[in-house]
Amino acid sequence: MKKFLETTQDRIEQLFASKILVCFPYYGEFWEKFIGLRPGNRLLPYRLQVPSEVKKKDKKQLLRGHEEISMRHYTLFCQLAGAHFQLEKATDSLAERSEAMRHFLFWEAFDNFYQHLGNARNQMYGIWDVVHSLSKCLPDKLKLKDYLECSGQKVLREKLNRWEGEAKTLRDDIVHFARGGAPYGDGTYWIPVPLRRKRRNMRWSETLSNSVPVQEATKKMEKDLRELESILDAVQRLIGDELQKTFQAMGVVICYE
Repeated sequence: MKKFLETTQDRIEQLFASKILVCFPYYGEFWEKFIGLRPGNRLLPYRLQVPSEVKKKDKKQLLRGHEEISMRHYTLFCQLAGAHFQLEKATDSLAERSEAMRHFLFWEAFDNFYQHLGNARNQMYGIWDVVHSLSKCLPDKLKLKDYLECSGQKVLREKLNRWEGEAKTLRDDIVHFARGGAPYGDGTYWIPVPLRRKRRNMRWSETLSNSVPVQEATKKMEKDLRELESILDAVQRLIGDELQKTFQAMGVVICYE
């Protein structure tokens, strides 16, 4: 079976795969193992050979679930591609001569960047939900973070919690409220690292009024993107293992040819 980058005919993957696979190599491995081929310019998921003794209802759920996993996995890639694109736009905008346009272009890219990160993170949870719904081995109503905890992945769960506490909180503060980051005269932008608060709907001005560390925005953007891709790689490997267990338990065979 040829490797992912040798088989994809998707032009978006051809543009961004080399960037995403640096920290998220399992994206391609998951594709090769579970999803499918691309005859022409369209996705054709692998055909699943399901034993005749599997109930019709379970078979229907399995095939629908496999199709949804395929769509979610590709959507996840597109969101990460969008994040890489917006990071480039944010960096390029700092060379804009007009201060007003520079400010607008930067925060436009910044907003869109964190939207993409949040969407990518949500697709990870979505893929877990589908795989969990198909599993005959996992406990009912098992959330992803609880699964990480009970499967000995406490460090990974804590890493995910930290990422959400910063990147997701930052996304929520800026996307849902005002563009409050400060542009400096030398062309750099600085943003406060978000604070965790018990009360909801913390305003950006409240964040600025506190003495909190600051980082150069584009550097933090790149850090948040790479950390998310690293988390996705680790988490999706576990999800892939559970999907494989489900196929084996049901006697499902993936037809690669």
